[in-house]
Amino acid sequence: MDDCPLNLNEFQERAARILPKMVYDYYAGGAESEWTLRANSSAFSGYQLLPRMLRDVSKTDTSCTLLGYRLRFPVLVAPMAMQCMAHPEGEIATAHAAAAAACLTDCCCSEYSQPSCCTVPPG
Repeated sequence: MDDCPLNLNEFQERAARILPKMVYDYYAGGAESEWTLRANSSAFSGYQLLPRMLRDVSKTDTSCTLLGYRLRFPVLVAPMAMQCMAHPEGEIATAHAAAAAACLTDCCCSEYSQPSCCTVPPG
């Protein structure tokens, strides 16, 4: 099997191997004493997926309606800047991927002056 990350920790480990140290440190770090970073990590670790074995999954539906838009998958992409440090297309690629997956995205913190890359998925 490929070296495909299966969880957030494995993605972070891969990023540490691939990105230049300065870029990785920027993404992995937090402001000042990193109190908010630790609080968010602690809060996130309190969530767990509940496995459901031997269930009929032939007709699953992960869609929801949010702010009047029908989303196939209930994921929102938060505003993030400086993505071009990791990939040349940066926020534009993220916005296009979110639109292709019918997720909502917000580019208000983008390094681009015009958020024309941001699209709202079709309703």
